[in-house]
Amino acid sequence: MIKVLLSGVGRRVELVNFFKENGFYVISLDIDLTAPALYFSNKFYKNFKFNDPYFISNIVDIINKEGIDIAFSLIDPELPIFSENKDILKNVFRFFPDYNVVNITYNKLLFFEVFSKLIKNNIIPTLNSSALFSENSNELNSFIEEVIDDDFLIIKPIWGSSSLNVFKLKNVFKYFNNLEKAISYFKNIISILDLDYRSFIIQKYINFNEEITVDIFFDTGADLVELCQRKRLKVRAGEVERAVTVKYNFLTNFILYLSRLLKDNNFKFIGPVNFQFLIKDEENFYLSEVNTRFGGGYPLSYYANANFFEHIRNITLGKSISYPLDSRYQQNLFLLRYDSSFIIEKII
Repeated sequence: MIKVLLSGVGRRVELVNFFKENGFYVISLDIDLTAPALYFSNKFYKNFKFNDPYFISNIVDIINKEGIDIAFSLIDPELPIFSENKDILKNVFRFFPDYNVVNITYNKLLFFEVFSKLIKNNIIPTLNSSALFSENSNELNSFIEEVIDDDFLIIKPIWGSSSLNVFKLKNVFKYFNNLEKAISYFKNIISILDLDYRSFIIQKYINFNEEITVDIFFDTGADLVELCQRKRLKVRAGEVERAVTVKYNFLTNFILYLSRLLKDNNFKFIGPVNFQFLIKDEENFYLSEVNTRFGGGYPLSYYANANFFEHIRNITLGKSISYPLDSRYQQNLFLLRYDSSFIIEKII
């Protein structure tokens, strides 16, 4: 039986159960022993927080002690640490992309800078908020020109998850007749929120019709194996609560094109990844974010028959895999989530 380590399991009970249903022995980690998913695992440990100096050494000790075959992290802040230490345990960490890929996708400013050079028309114009305080910045002037007629802007953290600290603001450049007043407005907003402006980006606001997340699995050679598109219907705390599977050919074609383009530029995705799109129509859609992990809404893709665990198992066992792309998942399948509870008498 393949032993898999899942770090940062939190509430991801369904994902733990999916691994077990597909013949994996699951050992889970979390910093909090009240994390529900721990108690659905075959075995679990308390972990150090990602910024603790003992974080990765503790994980390596557990891997060696338990004879772990493969590992995944389910939370964003841990991803760069795992990928940065990929050389320590290459086989166990085989489903993590290289550090530069994880770091660029986790850092929303780097993501914009790198991806906009490749696919200019499908990336949301983004500005480092620090540039707002440099009146002679070419970057700032270019951004103002792009958004001057818009009513709103978005500000959000450079490093962030679960839609925390994402704000929709009136367009400071449209509503003030000089740059000094616009800067003063932005400073006041940041001050009221008690946030550090240097850790934020400013983004063009996209008035979209649909938000589509695409769960994707890449093999260890960075070739796309399978994908499933799901439309968000309702979101709670940054994670999808209700969704439906869709199949847009223009989106599949774009993803296939982008995946080949990235691989040709030595930007290689491996394992589970999710792309998030804001869509107006077939001609106007934007790649807003990429996460190099299982998406929070992946259970819908699994129920729709996009079974990534099948690929994980075959790759781990050295077997050949099929490449169904978008051919086997069911369209118009709805995910409706609800709260459920269980009781334990003692926290170990």
